[in-house]
Amino acid sequence: MENRLVAICCLVTLLALQPAMASTKVGGVTLEQTISVGDTPLSYNGAGIRKKLFFKLYVSSLYLTDALNGAGAADILEADETMLIQLNILSDLLTRDKMIKAMKDGFKKSTGSNTAPIENEITTMIDSLSQPIRPGDVYQIYYTSASGTQIILDGETIATIPGMPFKKAIFGIWLSDSPVQRTLKGAMLGA
Repeated sequence: MENRLVAICCLVTLLALQPAMASTKVGGVTLEQTISVGDTPLSYNGAGIRKKLFFKLYVSSLYLTDALNGAGAADILEADETMLIQLNILSDLLTRDKMIKAMKDGFKKSTGSNTAPIENEITTMIDSLSQPIRPGDVYQIYYTSASGTQIILDGETIATIPGMPFKKAIFGIWLSDSPVQRTLKGAMLGA
């Protein structure tokens, strides 16, 4: 009995001394618990898999500042805070043309079909998607109040688009009341 108690105490101590999880795996993609962009550390909030029919297209993850920890979708969309959505491409079925069509549809839904005020910004973003999309590509949609929204492909900025209206619309593709996929929205919000 005494040996069992000592063994249990040792196991509990070892588990307590283990470092916090440094990453999470979703859809076979390893996602870091924190991402620092510039001087601002962002914490993993949640992630899910974008599916179309039976196909897994990409993993979408959301990273927020501590100030937004536990915030709901509406608060995240309204916040003029640093944040990031990361898309890890899984399938070669997601072509450039299909991504552009999906983005246009997403903007329409997230703005309640009122894309006119940000039409130039949408065009800039669409024009930045000039490369073929391949499995393994990582797109980051990174927002700061100072620079606006940066579209980053595999670590290289391909577009910078100023303004909160565009930020709300692009983050709204995944987090608005009419998201691209409700289960994905819930997963990104950590639900």
